[in-house]
Amino acid sequence: MENFNLKDLVLSDSYAAPATATPQTGEIELGYPGKLDFCRVHPDKEYLAQLLILDDPRGKQTYITSPRLADELEGDAVPAVVALCANQHGEQFLWVAKLPWYDGEPFATTRLEAMDRARTEWVRLRRSITRKGYDIISAAKPFPEPVWSDETFENLIRQAFKNNVIGSLDHPIVKKLRGEEA
Repeated sequence: MENFNLKDLVLSDSYAAPATATPQTGEIELGYPGKLDFCRVHPDKEYLAQLLILDDPRGKQTYITSPRLADELEGDAVPAVVALCANQHGEQFLWVAKLPWYDGEPFATTRLEAMDRARTEWVRLRRSITRKGYDIISAAKPFPEPVWSDETFENLIRQAFKNNVIGSLDHPIVKKLRGEEA
């Protein structure tokens, strides 16, 4: 599924979640804000999508999965929000945050809250075991606004996921999950 249309891969609203820099050059990657990083999420919702994601921890790969396969891959492919993000050093990446209601992960709700707040302010996430979530810390002194990539979100998704798109049950990773291949 090398040639794909992002609109065909975006999840419907039924998966909705509860609510300095220089331009990036080169390939963008999937990432997550580091412990010391303050980050911003692109304020334009055109740079955010809900996608069905499948992680292969063995191969350390993340795949976009067609929503048509949601029933077949239930429990393996999970809904997530993917957004263009930048840290205070100008490094841009696509932040993948799984939806909390799907996997019950207690940190997912505050991760999504941080992602939403990061659309308007610089925030950092700090793990809080007592809260069973993240503390969302605002920067004491705002950093300069990111200079966002001028690539379309679809092109950024293509760069980050490369050929890691599952469009049918014939995909090698799906065959492994089903026990059809070793």
